[in-house]
Amino acid sequence: MANRRVEKVPLDPEWFKWVLRQKRVSVRSLGDEGSVNYVGWHERTIRRAMLDGAISPKLLDAIARKLDVYPPYLSGTEYAPALGYLDDEDDREYLRSTYLSPEKHPYSMKLQEELGTYRHVMNTLMMHGVDENQFAELDDSERRRLFMRLDNAVTGVLLDFFPDCRRLDSVDEVREWDWTSKTDVYDAMLPHWEETGNVVYD
Repeated sequence: MANRRVEKVPLDPEWFKWVLRQKRVSVRSLGDEGSVNYVGWHERTIRRAMLDGAISPKLLDAIARKLDVYPPYLSGTEYAPALGYLDDEDDREYLRSTYLSPEKHPYSMKLQEELGTYRHVMNTLMMHGVDENQFAELDDSERRRLFMRLDNAVTGVLLDFFPDCRRLDSVDEVREWDWTSKTDVYDAMLPHWEETGNVVYD
C-alpha cells in the first residue's frame, strides 16, 4: 500500500524558533514523551519540518495548542515578513514586543475564527428568539449599533468575572493587519516613530 502524501504548510524556521524562545519551550521537550510539553510527534519530525520549511497542519496545530498561540502565527509566513521592512533592530524589537508578541495571538484566535463574529451574534440572537430574517430587516446602521451594544453589554458582564476578556472589535482588530504589507507595518510603527522623533515618509 502506497504511503499517503501529507500536505504541508510553509514554516518560517527562524520565526518558529523565536516563538519557542518566547514561550520558554525547546524543540527537544516538544518531542520528549516524558515532558509536559510533549505534542505527540518525535523531535526528529519537528526538526525535519524546520529544516524543510514546511510542516503538517496537524503537527503545527498540536504545537500551537501546547504553546497557546494561533497556528498561522506560529508558522510565521504571514508575520515574519514584517520585520524585513524595518532596518533598525530597536524598531524590530518594538514590533515583536507589541503587535507581534505571542500574547496577542493566543490559540483561542483559531477557535474564534472557526466561530466567526457574525455567527457568534446570530447564535446569541437565536437563543433569545430572534431569527436571521429579522436581523436581515435591519439596515446597516442598525446592525452596527446592535453589534456594538451587544458587545458592550456582554463585555461588561464578563469583565466582572474575567478581567482579561476582550471586546469583539479588539479580537477582529488583531486580524486586520497584513504583516506582509509594508504599508501596514509602517502604519503600525508610526505612533512609535512619532513618539521617538523618527517619523519615516516615503
